[in-house]
Amino acid sequence: MQNKIKSAFDNIHVDDNLKNQTITFIQSKTHHKLNILRPICATFACLVLVGFGGYKAYFTPTSVISIDINPSIELDVNRFDKIISVDSYNSDGEILYNSLDIMFKNYDSAIDEILKNETVLNYLSDDELLSIAIIPIDENQGKNILEYVSNCTAQHQNMHCYSLNSDEVNNAHKLGLSYGKYKAYLQLQELGIELTSDEINQMSMREINDLISSVKQNSSQDTNQSTNSGKGQNCGQNNNQNNNGHHQYGNQNGHKNN
Repeated sequence: MQNKIKSAFDNIHVDDNLKNQTITFIQSKTHHKLNILRPICATFACLVLVGFGGYKAYFTPTSVISIDINPSIELDVNRFDKIISVDSYNSDGEILYNSLDIMFKNYDSAIDEILKNETVLNYLSDDELLSIAIIPIDENQGKNILEYVSNCTAQHQNMHCYSLNSDEVNNAHKLGLSYGKYKAYLQLQELGIELTSDEINQMSMREINDLISSVKQNSSQDTNQSTNSGKGQNCGQNNNQNNNGHHQYGNQNGHKNN
């Protein structure tokens, strides 16, 4: 900058003393301006960094709410209790999502709106089952959400809520499943029922729950039949032993009488 100023004045034919004084004055003013700009630039940089940090904090989920009935959707909640993202996991979930206006609302308002949604109410009137899973990334916030949802669902027999450990279901999204349906997927696998994630996604929570209950009931009946059958054989053996003992006793008595 100083060289450019000096070069510009080299072509001007004036008294050298005046020229030097002018250059010195401009340089001093330019230097002063740079000194003013430096703190301004530094402040602007800090604002950018703070703004970026605030943006990151706002859009980082600290809890997840998985809602499954047949529509499957998940709500990401930030540290300020706001809904920052809504994901749908099947076509019915997409329809439900499009009928909602819950982005950037508090999670309690979002839950209330979902439970009063016409689509959800129609499912519930058909005796469908509504499952709400809370995945706490922030433990305290997760407890608060679970408590609120529990109060909302307590008066309804076909609604239930629970908490899931995010470490236990970290493969859910790899399969294209919501957290709630992933739990059901694992339950069915434990019972020996092999269904694909796509098949699970198309089933309602009522269908999944009825299938789990049916398999458990059949398994229980098979166990009881097996147990009873074993008891019958033992009873028969005991009866035979008793009968044999009785005959021997009778023969002995008869032999003595003779």
